[in-house]
Amino acid sequence: MKKPTHRIFFAIELNQTIKTRLLGFQDRLLTIDANPIKAENFHITLCFLGNVSEPKIESILDGLNPPSMTPFKVSIHHPLYFSNSKIMGLAVDDGKKQLARLKSHIENQLQAITHFDLEKREYKPHVSLFRKVEQLPENLPVFQQDFSVDSFCLMASVPTKKSVRYEVIEEWRLGKNQSVKESLIGS
Repeated sequence: MKKPTHRIFFAIELNQTIKTRLLGFQDRLLTIDANPIKAENFHITLCFLGNVSEPKIESILDGLNPPSMTPFKVSIHHPLYFSNSKIMGLAVDDGKKQLARLKSHIENQLQAITHFDLEKREYKPHVSLFRKVEQLPENLPVFQQDFSVDSFCLMASVPTKKSVRYEVIEEWRLGKNQSVKESLIGS
């Protein structure tokens, strides 16, 4: 019998205010021939792990320690287009180095816990807004959003009838040595 797996990834979960602003920006671009991503799924991916078994997820939850880095500022601003995957979004401008450092910490922790085949491509932090975009439109409206990153999450991609929704499995605060769940209920 095949063990159940979950499609998981580490990400920065965006708060509702930011998601609402991004949705307003996305709505201004609905003339684009593409599939808009639902606002509830807006996030910044740190690292994608793919299909992972429940026991392996438990070992991640038990073994992952947050980095000793403090919260930091991030700015998303200019449009970004990935022609191979046909994704359009907004690139992280300020805070890229801190996100890359956080990503590296998570990946090093994962390799110490259990082996993962991690992506080797260059890390370009962004918030995806559309899928199946044939080309980046010209004269896009201006968007600017600054916010503080004070936590990161392990998330699961959960299939729905028409698409997917992303659910937080666990959240770790920066500058703390325990997960949000541990701080609420004790270790």
